[in-house]
Amino acid sequence: MPLQLLESKEGVQAACATINPIAREAAVLLAHRIFENPALANDGKAAFYECAISCAVSLGRAGFDVNANPEVLDSFLLEFGHAVLNVGFSIVHVTIKEQQIKAAWGIAGKVAAAAIGIALGAWFG
Repeated sequence: MPLQLLESKEGVQAACATINPIAREAAVLLAHRIFENPALANDGKAAFYECAISCAVSLGRAGFDVNANPEVLDSFLLEFGHAVLNVGFSIVHVTIKEQQIKAAWGIAGKVAAAAIGIALGAWFG
């Protein structure tokens, strides 16, 4: 099943509000791993491996011993793995998109400020 990336910060926040709390934490951990290693975005097998690790860590923090009972991780991945991948990648997608918009407006804002300065200088110079 392909990823269904969310396109807005509000969409990501809504997904985080409705997802299982352990899966939410796993999605955030996965997003951190993708930011640390952007190559994961192009390697589905490695991305799923990182998703599984994120889920195992989140389950461990919630009190589950996935080493002693690996079925817990397996069933968690079956139920929430796709949601963790979608939300984790969506966090990265929306964050990058917002940074690109800020960078574009930052450059445009500087150019506009310079143009306004030149125009005002022409009026008052």
